[in-house]
Amino acid sequence: MKLRVAVLASFVVLVGSTTATAAFTEPSPPVRVSRDADTRLDLPAGEHQAEPHVAVDPTNPLHLVATAHEGRFFDGGAQSIGAYVSWDGGRTWSNQLLPDLTVKTGGVWERATDPVAGFAADGTAYINSFAFNRTTGDETAVVVHRSDDGGVTWEGPFVVDASDTFRQSYDKNWMAIDN
Repeated sequence: MKLRVAVLASFVVLVGSTTATAAFTEPSPPVRVSRDADTRLDLPAGEHQAEPHVAVDPTNPLHLVATAHEGRFFDGGAQSIGAYVSWDGGRTWSNQLLPDLTVKTGGVWERATDPVAGFAADGTAYINSFAFNRTTGDETAVVVHRSDDGGVTWEGPFVVDASDTFRQSYDKNWMAIDN
């Protein structure tokens, strides 16, 4: 089966239902998803995560993948994009930075922004984001990372679209996955 990933430039809301509502009958206390533990980030004082997004695996409603800015810059974008995984409906989480995206994680981009998480029908996880260079040029790109093991490891970034000028700038990306 060939999966297609479409990146949409407009805001889309996808609503799904789940049969595992019994697992969520008792509220749990708030859970901290990220601890800013990665020493590659030069973290300024204040809040470091921004623009969070979470997706539910259609093959297992207790499996969640979330994403957010890590090391947010006050003038836009972040030093990296975080990927967070829960296998128990959000009670516990593991976290990491998406590999090879920004300079801080072995990539070529200075900053990344607007992360969006999603799943294919078979449980393959995706995170879509924008990457850009602010001081070395005006390059921008829409990129996607893919995980075949539910978010434990990530491949990418795969460039979906790119521009060498901010005149073709991206904002508020979204993602639809052919289920």
